[in-house]
Amino acid sequence: MLCSLALLTKGTALVLPMVILPALLLRGRLRNALIFVSAFAMGYVLPALPFLIAAPAEYIKANYLFHMLRPWGGTVNPLSRLTEAWNYPWSWTTTRLAVAGVLLSLLAGRKIKHLDLWLVVCAWAGLLSVLLLTSRTYWATYFSQLAIPFAILGGCLLRQDLTWNVPGVLDRWAATPLHWKALQVVVLLAILLLGVSHLILQYQTTRAALEQVKPTYAEMTSYINRNLAVGVPILVFEPNYSFLSSHPPAGAREGSFFVDSYGEMLYRNLGIAEASMADLLVMWLHPGRRGTQEVFHGQAAQEQVLAAFFRASYVVLDGRALKQLTPETSEYIRSHSRELQSAYAAELRERTVERN
Repeated sequence: MLCSLALLTKGTALVLPMVILPALLLRGRLRNALIFVSAFAMGYVLPALPFLIAAPAEYIKANYLFHMLRPWGGTVNPLSRLTEAWNYPWSWTTTRLAVAGVLLSLLAGRKIKHLDLWLVVCAWAGLLSVLLLTSRTYWATYFSQLAIPFAILGGCLLRQDLTWNVPGVLDRWAATPLHWKALQVVVLLAILLLGVSHLILQYQTTRAALEQVKPTYAEMTSYINRNLAVGVPILVFEPNYSFLSSHPPAGAREGSFFVDSYGEMLYRNLGIAEASMADLLVMWLHPGRRGTQEVFHGQAAQEQVLAAFFRASYVVLDGRALKQLTPETSEYIRSHSRELQSAYAAELRERTVERN
């Protein structure tokens, strides 16, 4: 059920059931496999049922097909993504401990008592890594999905579950439990001591990220709370401005909300909502070469922004907004509004005219 709820939140969560179910079947645990499938289906269908009944095609398009058709974004080249992930300061030691844990476990080979369970974690980390390296978009925050499987694999450096009467390559390096412990300690200390500066930096960057407070959000939301009426919708391109101030995001029509400008504008301008499933299959097989900003600047999404602008009395223009809006749209919004507050290149503006 937790796997299914994760899938409702993030598509890459499909990796877990793809790994767990075959593992149960290969171990002959058919009853557990049936329980797993039933719980997964229940956990997914029950929350999704209202959407599957009301708009099944739109649900599939928005949640899954969109991610197969969206333009490339973030770091595009797979090798560059791999290089980035290898050098992230907040996970430098974790990544190397995971690799060392895998290599040492391969050295132990058949001596490992729970080899099948170790392979499940390896498949989890491996398949997720392949998805992250080949997906259409990749940002540094995506790497956090590898934190748990990498931590488990890193913990394999200290594994004790070995069967010593089984011959293997390990006998050349550590023929006794004492030698094995010594080898583990040497490898662990080598990584920690040689990378002590990286370990300290990992601690510092992780702590800084957890304690991070962006002054733009703090100042702007503080002003909104002091000066705007409760419940007034605000057109924003970064949802934190409306969420942190407990104001509803504006929408282009009654009952709609312009929550994720990044995803919504791409979705509209790609024409996914109007296209048939067959057309979307053709689009996936023959992807275009348009960049993210070019897609953002399509007419449909720009019109949606202006419609939301005229349904709201206030708008926040920031760096993200200026990237997603055409110069004409941003100039139109500025010419039909006045600045109330500015903070770190973000502006809170009040609409001054009604739609003609």
